Amino acid sequence: GLRPNEIFRTSWNEIKLEDAPFTHKIHGDVYGIITIKVAQSKTGRPREIIINKPLSAWLKKYRHLPIYDKTNYRKRFDKLRAIAGYKLTADQTDPAAWHHDVLRKSCATYMCSTTMNFDYVASMMGHTLDVLNNF
Repeated sequence: GLRPNEIFRTSWNEIKLEDAPFTHKIHGDVYGIITIKVAQSKTGRPREIIINKPLSAWLKKYRHLPIYDKTNYRKRFDKLRAIAGYKLTADQTDPAAWHHDVLRKSCATYMCSTTMNFDYVASMMGHTLDVLNNF
């Protein structure tokens, strides 16, 4: 649920991975926390992002690399998007169109369906409940 600019402003110091999961009352097993500070946040509000098991595995595997490599970021992202069969187009009715914030919105939808706690999901996404309802 991180925004791209929040990722760009995050360092490994804000990512706390646990050796063993702990239980969260809403999210279940938690494998760590990503802390978004006021200066990193689009909204100017701090928040914590729960790290689930798959994300934990990826973060542990790539911990030796920078979180964000500015070298040709846009070009590499566009190439990955094309490999996945999506394209940039103004025609949002095109089934192959890449919608703005599709990854964040997919994350929010998944969290809403698994937790059924919309206040919690809005907080994790850095939104108000009204904004979340517009997804």
